[in-house]
Amino acid sequence: MEKFKVDFSPSNVLKLCAKNNIKVVDIKRLEANMCLITINKSDSKIFKKCFNIKKVKINYFAIMLTIFSIIFCSCLFFISNFIVKIKIDVDNEALKKEVYSVVQEYVKPLCNKKDIDLLPIKTKLLENKDIALCDVKIVGLVLYVSIKENEAIPESEFKPIIASVDGVVESVNLVSGTALVEKGNFVKKGDILIAPEIVVDDKIIPTRALGEVNLLAYKQKKHIFLENQIEYRQTGEYSLQKYFTIFNNFVKINKCNENYSTYEKIVTTKKTKIGFIPIELNYVYFYETKAFKTQVNFDEVKDIEMAKVLETLKNETLSEAIYSENVQYKKLGEGIYQIIATVQYPILIV
Repeated sequence: MEKFKVDFSPSNVLKLCAKNNIKVVDIKRLEANMCLITINKSDSKIFKKCFNIKKVKINYFAIMLTIFSIIFCSCLFFISNFIVKIKIDVDNEALKKEVYSVVQEYVKPLCNKKDIDLLPIKTKLLENKDIALCDVKIVGLVLYVSIKENEAIPESEFKPIIASVDGVVESVNLVSGTALVEKGNFVKKGDILIAPEIVVDDKIIPTRALGEVNLLAYKQKKHIFLENQIEYRQTGEYSLQKYFTIFNNFVKINKCNENYSTYEKIVTTKKTKIGFIPIELNYVYFYETKAFKTQVNFDEVKDIEMAKVLETLKNETLSEAIYSENVQYKKLGEGIYQIIATVQYPILIV
């Protein structure tokens, strides 16, 4: 016996089977126009021809190619997490061997990238007197080590690490040079944090300043606001200036008195054409205005101004983390107040 699922109603299936002498053993309706039919195996060939049932060809090549692609991509993804090669850029072959042996202490064969800390490698390499500068970085599957020997580095390249903002020192991680600050010291913008020199036998030797200094930075912003806000209103006096343009050429029609101390300018424009010539006629009204004091809710204005100043200050710090914030105000004179906003945030100086 063989079973087939066909997209015909049972009545149509029975008619076709009777017409082609196909013996139906069992038939069941599955949906409105679909049924499951059971026939003898000997009639299957005629049944397939009647109902145009074709054998589905399996594309084994496409399946194998897909499986191979999945395995290949998975292997690439897996291998991309590891270091498979160490490349050292230095001309001195003896120094290259020394550097390679140092790197191998920290980077084992097929070592996971996440387990590699580059800073200890740099620190260890800079202990070598023949090395003035070194750069260690990971690119793809390769660990690159770039070395510059002492003889090749002019003293002009030895620059200090300087504080870019005011703040309090949180920690100092010295790699090379002399640290001039320690935890808890307050520094100002421009102060030298790590000097590009070391002292050996009472002699000052220039070297590269390398390291990290974590600062707890402070930033302050001041803003003055008035208790009574100033509003400018029109007095009713105005002067009118007219001009027109032809093919974007400006032509003034009349002059007017614009010598108001304060004024509000309103422009109205009318476009027209004379034949094919486009003309634009402009009326410029200068309405005289005078300042009037407007009584406002002081507490409401104060809160709004304080929130604005604090938000502006946070945006200026360019730091995602704000450790603390403080906003206060003081009276400078009759109806004049000053807002002082302060924020505290971390910054890394390298």
